[in-house]
Order: sequence, then structure tokens, then C-alpha cells
Amino acid sequence: MLLRSVCVLGVLAVASAGAQQRYTTQIMIVPAFKSSDRGLGGKAADIVRGRVAGAFPKAELRVVSGGDVDDWLRRSGFEENVALSEGELKELAKKFRADERIFGSVARAAGKVRVDATLTLIRDFRLSQPLVAEAPSVDAAAEAVAKEAIAARAQLVPLRQCENFNREGKSKEASVAASAGVAAFARAVPARLCLLAALQRIDAKPDSIAAVARAVLAVAPDNPIALEDLAPVYDALDACETAVAWEQGDYLLIDNIHTAHGRNPYVGARAVRVALME
Repeated sequence: MLLRSVCVLGVLAVASAGAQQRYTTQIMIVPAFKSSDRGLGGKAADIVRGRVAGAFPKAELRVVSGGDVDDWLRRSGFEENVALSEGELKELAKKFRADERIFGSVARAAGKVRVDATLTLIRDFRLSQPLVAEAPSVDAAAEAVAKEAIAARAQLVPLRQCENFNREGKSKEASVAASAGVAAFARAVPARLCLLAALQRIDAKPDSIAAVARAVLAVAPDNPIALEDLAPVYDALDACETAVAWEQGDYLLIDNIHTAHGRNPYVGARAVRVALME
């Protein structure tokens, strides 16, 4: 219990420090979402933009207004509410010196509206938090995405602390900061990616690295950092694997603390019998 108390106090200390630490005002862009119905994509973006802008003090986050985005589009020869390409999105971010963006797509299917979006940090597009919602109307779906985006930003201050600690070579402190980010938002992807970097530097056990990478992939299945970090873990596990040749009546005792275990594909019925021992 003492160790657990120390760990919890460590996370709380980092969270408290994050609340006191001041960072420069972050700038966010929310351009029109992709959609076969241009009006639908523009409306979803407008709702998300407005809700996120109203959720934070302007000293913390400034969301570029729809009018400013439309003005840039007109000057650049685009129509309003047009969905931009990745290259054009980068130019938009450069124009407003944006730190973050929310962008995605809107589609109607089976009487519902689905919004697939991401909250992305411009400095590294791999640091993207998926934001997904499905609802009977575009208003409801966009509101849900906005709510998720607001909640997801709770991981960003601990993330910056983690990144700073990693740059200073303080990997243990970085892992505590990243854990605070995960505690602040359970589905956190960027904070977990920073945690992965810290765990790699302190030579954490492969199982610990794999658990964090799988948690990322459960939310963002194609995240390149998590995929890259998970591959050598599986290679290491394969290299250490010992196959057991089963015979009728065999029993196998495993130390579940020190041994990773699993099974290969097989044919036939499976009977599960479990006994836990101290």
C-alpha cells in the first residue's frame, strides 16, 4: 500500500504542478469537415469550433473564428465551407500559426449522422486523438465530438511536461507526467505515446511497453508510433518463447508475475479450469 500511495502522490504532484505551470496561448483551427454534403461538413465544424472556443479561457486557447478562416479561403481563391486537402490544411495552419487542429468527415448512414474527426497537434501529426460520434442529427453528433475534444485536451499540459522531462533525460519523471495525462483523459493517445517514449528510455519490461502500445491502438489502430514500438516487443516475446508439448493428463504451473503466457491456434474443444494461489 505504501508503494501505491507514493505513486498516486507522484501523479497528483505532477497534475498540481501542471495546473500551476503557464504555457503560451495555444491556437486552434477547425476548418470545414469533409462531406458529400458541403453544408453538413461546414455545420459540424461550426458547432465544434464554437463549443471548444467557449470551453477555455482565451489566454489558454484561441480558436480561429469561422469568419477568419472563410476570409483566408476567399483570398486564396477557395469557396466557403470547402474541405481542404492535407497540403492546404498545412498552409492554413501556417497562416494562423496554429498549434492544434480539429478536422474530420461527416456522413449520413442508416438514418444517423457519423462524425469521424481528430484533434491533432500540428508539431507532430502522429500526436492525434480520434474523436468519433454517431447520433440522429448532425447537431447532436458534432456536440458529442466537441465534448470529447474538450475532455481530450486535459491530457495536453501533462503531455508537454512529459515531453520536457524526456528532453532533459528525466525519463521517470516523464512517465509520471504522462500517467497524469492518461488519468485526466482515459482514452488519451498523445499522452500514452509520450509514456511509450519514457518507458523505452528506462528499459521497461516488454509487457509494460506492449500494454501501453495496445491501449493506443485500441483507440487509434493505425498510429505509427504505437505500431513501431509494439513490433520489437512481439519479436522479443517470440525469441523467448518456449513451446510446451502437451500429453494427456499434463498440468502446467505458471508464475503469472514473471511469465508471459498465451496459446497458439488449435483444433478441438477447449475446457478452462483456473486455480489462483498465493
